[in-house]
Amino acid sequence: KFHTKKLSRWSRKPALRVHKIENLSIALKFVQGELGVRLVGIGPEDIADGKLKLSLGLLWSLFVKLRIDTISESGHTALDGLLSWVKNMTEGYENVEINNFKDSFNDGMAFAALVHAMNPDAIDFNSLDPKDVEHNLNHAFEMAEKKLGIPRLLEVEDVMNGSVDERAMILYNSLFFHAWNADAEKREIRKEKESVAAQLERIGKENSDLKTENAELRQAVDDKDARIAALEAEVAFLRKANHEGNELRKALEEKIRILQGLLDANEAAIRAADGAGAGDRAGAGADGSGADGSGASGSDADGSDAAGSGSRGVGGSSVGSSSGSDLDNLLADLENERDGLLSDQEAKDRYLSELEARRIRLNENMESLRKQVEAEIKKRKEQETIISELREALKAMKSKEIVHTQARIGLDVLKSNLEEHLEDLYRWRELNRVEGDDFTEFDLAEVVEDLSNKSFEEQLTNLDGRLQDENRTLARVLKLQEDKEYLEDSILQAGWLVMKGRKDWRRRWFILTDNRLTFFEDESCEKESGSVEITGDCAVVRQMAVTDEETNKKLWPLKVTVSDKKLFLRAETKKERHSWFSVLSSKISLLKYLKTCEESGERPDTRLVGVLKANSVPSIYFANRDVSPSFVSALSKGILGRDELDELAIVNSSLDDTNFSELIGAIAKLPHLKRFNFSKNKISSSTTEAFVGAITFKTLEDFDVSNNQLDDEFLCAFAAQLNESANLNSLILDGNQFSAAGVKALTDALTSEQSSSALPELCFNNNKLGDDGVQALLPLFSKFSFKKIHLAGNGISDSGVVALADALKSSPVEELNFSHNNITSKGASALGELMKSNTRLHSIVLSGNKGLLVDKESSNLFTASEFVFADLTLSRA
Repeated sequence: KFHTKKLSRWSRKPALRVHKIENLSIALKFVQGELGVRLVGIGPEDIADGKLKLSLGLLWSLFVKLRIDTISESGHTALDGLLSWVKNMTEGYENVEINNFKDSFNDGMAFAALVHAMNPDAIDFNSLDPKDVEHNLNHAFEMAEKKLGIPRLLEVEDVMNGSVDERAMILYNSLFFHAWNADAEKREIRKEKESVAAQLERIGKENSDLKTENAELRQAVDDKDARIAALEAEVAFLRKANHEGNELRKALEEKIRILQGLLDANEAAIRAADGAGAGDRAGAGADGSGADGSGASGSDADGSDAAGSGSRGVGGSSVGSSSGSDLDNLLADLENERDGLLSDQEAKDRYLSELEARRIRLNENMESLRKQVEAEIKKRKEQETIISELREALKAMKSKEIVHTQARIGLDVLKSNLEEHLEDLYRWRELNRVEGDDFTEFDLAEVVEDLSNKSFEEQLTNLDGRLQDENRTLARVLKLQEDKEYLEDSILQAGWLVMKGRKDWRRRWFILTDNRLTFFEDESCEKESGSVEITGDCAVVRQMAVTDEETNKKLWPLKVTVSDKKLFLRAETKKERHSWFSVLSSKISLLKYLKTCEESGERPDTRLVGVLKANSVPSIYFANRDVSPSFVSALSKGILGRDELDELAIVNSSLDDTNFSELIGAIAKLPHLKRFNFSKNKISSSTTEAFVGAITFKTLEDFDVSNNQLDDEFLCAFAAQLNESANLNSLILDGNQFSAAGVKALTDALTSEQSSSALPELCFNNNKLGDDGVQALLPLFSKFSFKKIHLAGNGISDSGVVALADALKSSPVEELNFSHNNITSKGASALGELMKSNTRLHSIVLSGNKGLLVDKESSNLFTASEFVFADLTLSRA
């Protein structure tokens, strides 16, 4: 809140001590009155006189007020709150006991526990040895800086021996607290995401179980449906059979009835026949006993008939008896069949009754299963609803995570831009108030209030807009500073030059003030003879030396082009001509660059502005900020004539072939450049001819083109010129696309009789050398005494390593880096033997070789007493 307070008017460019003391009084009054910081034994004079202890005490009081007093933890505040927070964070860690800030951190375990508590992946806490204090502290400080962004403020030796200032320890611990709080929202999102993921996994498992159970229930229903269908088919069959049996029974009963009628009729006929036969036999007996004796003859006459009749009577009785017996048998069979059918019918009726009862039970079971299925379906729908809601929640979480990621990226970009802007403001702080122009002062409260009701995207847009406004303001400041220098007649260059008039050459006194070149008849004359305005559209060119006809002296011409006019000038010495050319070309480049920035909205790079405004530039270093085409164009034209420039470095600046080609033209005109650093850019071999042709190899001392896109074409062309480089001290070629062919060309050049270079290091990490490349390098080791050899990430196998180990037996090499190659136990063993025989070799890096296994051959490395594994990571094969 104190940022919203306005200070009383203070001197922005204090020239006198009294002005400085007055400014300091205003500041101390603000610190004491508005911030509530007690000031004991310190006044503005003490700070003005540079009394270090008192100044540091004031800074500590400010830090406590603004950073320590704001801490609150477990009911404690300030230092007690910070100590309580550290205790809570490290609770449960072995060998960690927090009592105070003086003695509790000396063994490094507390710091390691803090780092592990904040980021478990940063440190393997259980692997730490409390006795290895130096390693613990170094590792904790390193991981805190890499993983948590906490700068390394303490020295390991001071912490180990307990001599570190307690206030420094408090300061360092407070950085952990503020880093933890700054990351709180991200942790909450991560925790919530893990919770949702676990809940989804649990519901997914339950859903899978429900699906399995549902499938089983459906299968049981289908099985029971099939059983019911089979039973119903069986019932239908039995009913049909029963119906057919009933029909058959009826037919048999009808037959029985008919046969019974026939039997009855037959028995009646038999009885009638038996009665008729008895009557005939009685009449015949009476006729045979007559008086005249005719009875015998009559008997003889009719005896046969009677016998025949008797015989027929007996025969008829036999037939009737046989038919009655058959009918009885048939009737008995029919009765038996009827009884059997009745018995079968009863059994079928019982079976049908049982089937009906089973069918009813199955229907009841089916109804129960249907209810269960409906319940499961309802439950599943509820689960699907929950899953859908959770998926929506997860989607929202992912969206929120994306927004936060974008926010982090946006904030990083904004932070980078603000840091660059602040860097520029610090570099040009003396320009932040130019009289005659009204700049609106920054009001934090107004900005916060303006952003409070906006979405994150709107906030970013708003802040980006404000940053662009500040960029434009910075451009205006630079422009107004130019105008101010013009109004104040700040002299940039003055001297005698010979100027061509309409008819002859005349000697005149020239003065360059900001953007105007004025000339006078002599240096004491106040009335100007004429002037030309210098703009970004002007051009200045050096011409061939000429000889004055009258004095027979050499003169050094310059041609200045202003619009459609040309100004021809001559300097009396080459040095004077060079001085004028340098200041004019820098001025023209600066004006053109500022104009381009103003038209395009690009923020002026104050690093370049500083270079172009400087009187002398022996070294140029631009790093970690992308350079634009207008930047490169202004630099290329502005450094022409800077013969004092001996070092040029543009690092990690997205410098591509197009921009680099323009810069090469300027490099070719700077013969005294000794040191080049164009690492971490996008330069390819398409620039080879121009690049190599622009280098002055006789003066070349250091050359770094690592991490670009160069290949053998460049290396071969570069190597062909190395015979002239007697003073080459370093050659860094990491991270390109060099192979064995390029390496062979370089080796041939460096081992030739004409070469006298002495390189202490061989840097070829992350190229494409392979074993053939190693073979091509071998002749170098008989001529050069490399201290370090870097060949990581080159696809080198055991054969290349064995050959190199043999070549380095008597070499003074101290460090080897073979990480991330294709080395196995065989190659590692060869390097182990090399380390045993060559006592000057003290470290070999073999990490990242996936073929290197712990086997019988490599086990010798672990049992050798000569070796110490400074860094060892075991991974499962």
